[in-house]
Amino acid sequence: MNGLLVAADVALLLVMCTVPALLVRMFLNAGRAASWLSEHWHDWRCGPAPAGPPLERTAATLRRLRTMIDSPQHLSATRYHGIQLAYDRTLSDACAALGIAEDLCSTCGFAHSIERVRIEAELEHAGFSFANPTQNHHPC
Repeated sequence: MNGLLVAADVALLLVMCTVPALLVRMFLNAGRAASWLSEHWHDWRCGPAPAGPPLERTAATLRRLRTMIDSPQHLSATRYHGIQLAYDRTLSDACAALGIAEDLCSTCGFAHSIERVRIEAELEHAGFSFANPTQNHHPC
């Protein structure tokens, strides 16, 4: 019985010594904990921020560039090539946002054109529209 009382006294002494030290440590680290919580609170509530631009903006950019590619009048060869490169990059961004596999960077020539058509079909299947709404509108 005497050994049990000694063990209880030792346990009580440990608790009395460690609890105040833990409280002081928590108080001193409260600033770091609050800053960490404020940094990660938005991710917990809303999820991580998107990696790229909104899909609506990507779709609008694709439509704008597609219109320029389809009607290359009054464009120099250099400007037309730059528009094609921007279109391919925007296609790659859209594929990355939707998780569609694409291989535009490693293909060239006819294979590149085929890959572009395949990606456009995949994106249309995913819900992208490449036609401008004003082009399809008929007032009559």
